[in-house]
Amino acid sequence: MLVPLALTGFFETYDVALLTLGAPVLARGLGLSIGMFGVGVAIIRLATLASIPVLRLADRWGRRTLLFVSLAIFTCATGMTALATGLVVFVVFQMVARVFLATESTLASLVIAEEFRPHRRGAGLSVLGVVSGAGFGAVGGLILLVPLTTLGWRVFYVFALLPLGIVVYLRRNLRETRAFVAARDEHRLQSSFWPRVGALHRRTLIKAVALVGAFGLVQTSGFYYASDLAQN
Repeated sequence: MLVPLALTGFFETYDVALLTLGAPVLARGLGLSIGMFGVGVAIIRLATLASIPVLRLADRWGRRTLLFVSLAIFTCATGMTALATGLVVFVVFQMVARVFLATESTLASLVIAEEFRPHRRGAGLSVLGVVSGAGFGAVGGLILLVPLTTLGWRVFYVFALLPLGIVVYLRRNLRETRAFVAARDEHRLQSSFWPRVGALHRRTLIKAVALVGAFGLVQTSGFYYASDLAQN
């Protein structure tokens, strides 16, 4: 179960790397200035916030079902991105892809946290993080292939169609998490948009969200401009 779930994390990092490390290549392919493409990237990044209400469906539909749906929609939107002829179409398809990419990535971590035994949970999440980090390496390798193929920048998004295989595998092998089944049977699921968090964990949650949010705020812009400087 860990391998296909880790691959969903891989493509989340791959997407981040693609719009940062691969930004100059994408901008040139679409005939845009790096500044204009940066505006498009900002809009795409903001679309990630839309994954919050989508993720709340995990307490209604279940982790398994929502993971399948998000993987399928992300893959379709990514494939359509390869057909984009301008910035507007590119941004629209990537906004859709980004919403469900963030959803599937979060669900992968959630499934590991709920299914792995406590003494193995940290190791499982660590493997997820290590495999996810390989997304930058994949983008770096594909940048070298862009001049060698007639697809040009579109090869990035053709490569991102691979999650279709993950959908098929998980459809056959992934069961619903035992934690979700137990909560459903005991009527402990929270279907409201704003979940109730106990006072004991509320402060820790706020600190974690602030820390991760601050890191993400500087990560994208840092990689974006560093890659632009390196290629110029």
